Amino acid sequence: MNTSNLSLYIEILPWLIPSVVIGLFILVKYRASGFAKLAGLLSLKPLVATPLFLLILQWYQDHYTSCDPNPVYFITAVPGLGITFLLVLAFRNVAWEPVNKAVLVLLFLDTVRWGNSILMFSSCFTIGDITLVLQAYFGLAMPTIFALVSFGLCRLMLHGKTNTKLVNVKDKGAS
Repeated sequence: MNTSNLSLYIEILPWLIPSVVIGLFILVKYRASGFAKLAGLLSLKPLVATPLFLLILQWYQDHYTSCDPNPVYFITAVPGLGITFLLVLAFRNVAWEPVNKAVLVLLFLDTVRWGNSILMFSSCFTIGDITLVLQAYFGLAMPTIFALVSFGLCRLMLHGKTNTKLVNVKDKGAS
């Protein structure tokens, strides 16, 4: 990673701290749940995907001008999309459950998260353009938003299922 990418990653890193804390909390608190493991790992994903994205972006900028409508630019999607694909593959029993619509919410938010980065860096906006500024702040806030939604979904799903199972066990014992 060259100096400019390293400094950009260091500037982005404090924005990732809340998502890292929440992601680790999800993994520790709900460690028995496959859904929570998927949610926690997806919350931690920006720690790994961001430097990879910046490396690929630097390679692209070294070989192409950023305003060229070049299909090679979609290679910058590889870290975000690739890690998500590997996690969904690893947790396919959770991801493909027909009743688990919460995974679809996570995958949608994850797509928004890495899609925003790709769109932001592929644009020909000039520095100071309000659209680029809004996209940058949205991109910095998105990992935390994702982690908060993941935590909320874990609490809803796991506490709801736990309470239901406890009620079913009590009902069966009483009959």
